[in-house]
Amino acid sequence: MLLLKNYYKAYNLKILKNEIDDRNIGLDLFRAVAVSIVVVGHFFEHFSDLHFTNFLPDGVEMFFVLSGFLIGNIFLNAEINSKNELLRFSKKFYIRRWLRTLPNYYLFLILNILFVYLGIYDGIINFNTSAYFVFLQNFSKPLDLFFWESWSLAVEEWFYLLLPAILVSVVVLFKNHFVKAYLYTVLILMIFPLLYRIFTYNSDADQVTYYLYFRKLVLTRLDSISYGLGAALVIKFYKESVYKSRFALFTLGVIGLMILKFYVIDWNSFFKQTVSLSFESLFTVMFLPMFYFAGIKQKILKAQIVFIAIISYSMYLVHLPLIYLIKKYCFGYNQIILLVIYLTSIIIVSGINYLIWERPTTKLRNRIL
Repeated sequence: MLLLKNYYKAYNLKILKNEIDDRNIGLDLFRAVAVSIVVVGHFFEHFSDLHFTNFLPDGVEMFFVLSGFLIGNIFLNAEINSKNELLRFSKKFYIRRWLRTLPNYYLFLILNILFVYLGIYDGIINFNTSAYFVFLQNFSKPLDLFFWESWSLAVEEWFYLLLPAILVSVVVLFKNHFVKAYLYTVLILMIFPLLYRIFTYNSDADQVTYYLYFRKLVLTRLDSISYGLGAALVIKFYKESVYKSRFALFTLGVIGLMILKFYVIDWNSFFKQTVSLSFESLFTVMFLPMFYFAGIKQKILKAQIVFIAIISYSMYLVHLPLIYLIKKYCFGYNQIILLVIYLTSIIIVSGINYLIWERPTTKLRNRIL
């Protein structure tokens, strides 16, 4: 009862008030839309032939560009003027990122290992499992043993690690000119993954090969987050122009993604494996200005959006284990009933995890800093 009472309090407007006031509600909506696409899309992939996400942007791609945008704003707003300042800031950045992401990741990694070991759902546990603890499960080759959603988390963690290191190196080259170093870092992170995809192009690839070796590897996908970094730079220096162009950019993004989804479908084509992934990130990042400048006044709606946004990381980690549990123990139920059970379970379990694990570790991080 106490746990449920605390859960209710976290959902209450009074508890969320400070977070609502301090957050960009449009970006929270962007995050809420992204996680909704992922969790609902995976449900229909497992329980239905209906692939409604064919008409929507990729939720993980939205997470990538949003992550890059937020990280870019953190660095651009830090007023860094020298290499030493960047080094000090980078140290804090590592602490903030890792204490924000790693506790939840390792909790669910251990849970996934336990569930596979107990036979609750399928997977492979062997000596390669250790790679998951250092985010090497999909660095240059896919292990694809279990904990399949972790591929995107590995991309994010390697990006967090590499960004400050590259920035520091480029700042040294440009003699402490931070903005110029930031721009060149963005270009480096955009170009090198594209070159790697070109170098590893496989004319015999099928759909599985495309997803495992091009769409879901660290070395092939770091550029997706860098498009968010670039968007942060553009909005910082051309905010008014981006604001005026937000509807046109959104429309162009929708049209571009539809073309990629319905006309670029040959898994073994050079364009599909290389440049199309760059265009997908570019078209997805075009959605950001519409959300960034969005304003929502209705307090109840804002509270719902913020709530989904703050538990979105837990939702991402929770949703596939719940799908496997439902498939194992709720077989035979009507799809609508399964969907209700699934979505309700995600909200409850993610909310509880946020309260008893994610939120306390975040507070610990703040005390350390």
